[in-house]
Amino acid sequence: MLPLAQAKELAFKEKELVSKDYSNYTREKLMTRSTYQGNNAFTAGDYLVALVHYSRAIKLYSRFVSKKQTSIANLHCREPIFFSNRALVYLKLQRYYESITDCTASIDRKPSIKVSTLAM
Repeated sequence: MLPLAQAKELAFKEKELVSKDYSNYTREKLMTRSTYQGNNAFTAGDYLVALVHYSRAIKLYSRFVSKKQTSIANLHCREPIFFSNRALVYLKLQRYYESITDCTASIDRKPSIKVSTLAM
């Protein structure tokens, strides 16, 4: 598990990363990389690291959409996955309210059996 000081440092670096202005291609690569890193951290049991990476993917996506740069194919279908992944991390961390909130956000975007089961 990641010590709290390292988790805070990761979160600080994440704020810097998300605030930068990137091209469409770079932003999509960063979202994909964040999701991949989150998956690896989750598999290794490093839930705080996974939480940082999944949150980064969500923030990058929301900043992407806020700039009306939604021309990249398959981006909208990936958005619910960001929330469902983070919901599972919150569940593992026993942060149930946040888990339910992310499950609801994922279901609102695209209902799926995986997230619906997790929400119950």
